[in-house]
Amino acid sequence: MPNLIEILVSLAGFIADIPGMEFMTRLTVFRYQILFPMHNGDLTMQARRPGGSQLLQFVPRAVFADDFPKTLVEDYYHWLYLSTAEVEFRLATSPWTSDPSNWRLHVRRDPFQSHAMRRKISGDSTLIDLIDIRLATFKMISQLLFALESPENIIITRSPKTLEASLHRLRLAFFVSQRSEVECRSMPGYVIDEIQSSGTMFGLRNQLVLCHGSGASELSRWVFIPEGDVSFTLDGNFANVSVQTGTESHVRWHEYSIDTGLGRLIGSSKTQEGKNSVEFKVKVAVGKPETV
Repeated sequence: MPNLIEILVSLAGFIADIPGMEFMTRLTVFRYQILFPMHNGDLTMQARRPGGSQLLQFVPRAVFADDFPKTLVEDYYHWLYLSTAEVEFRLATSPWTSDPSNWRLHVRRDPFQSHAMRRKISGDSTLIDLIDIRLATFKMISQLLFALESPENIIITRSPKTLEASLHRLRLAFFVSQRSEVECRSMPGYVIDEIQSSGTMFGLRNQLVLCHGSGASELSRWVFIPEGDVSFTLDGNFANVSVQTGTESHVRWHEYSIDTGLGRLIGSSKTQEGKNSVEFKVKVAVGKPETV
């Protein structure tokens, strides 16, 4: 896909008559006049409404590559409001449309203040803050979810009510409950189990086990397993198995209830896409590991 700035440079029709600008587009683009100033020897891009005073500068994705979750870099275009030092993250599908609910990076001019990344909930005044990927909070929660998704594809946010982790590729979300447990949004009451063994498929790294937060033993534990390419290595008599989900924008996953009474995993009657899944039964160890 051509770079946005390359496309617009091809539309530039004449040398700009504005000081500091090299070129400008003949016509407006989605009601914006596009200007191309030189900055440190590089051609950059700015946009403004005809007759307006608000000037936006295009920020290349590479600038944010190591600072934000992958989707906020690759699936968005980034515009710096020069008058306010605020960067708006606009979806790549609508790069010319500003929206109050878009993510906005508030760049602090004071070097002793940290930058803030936040957005408003649509139709509400509640502010959602993005948790920095370098913070211990992000590392702790993303490590708990590593079986399903790599940290670069996890978005963790903080609202006045809770912390929430979004696994957008899997259409899954988890939040920190009042009991300080990480609960699955699509399975109310179920939290990440401290015991991450389903009793079978020993050596499989990519399985996330959930249990009911009440601790009731009569309620089933569940295991989530993502779809992808399977790879393995041998360590003596033991196998280390991984599921590689690659760079797909949408990753399917499967959920199974753990029936320790009959020693089996039972496929759920629903999957994340609402389709019936095939019942899958394997031996589940009761009391001690069992070869399957």
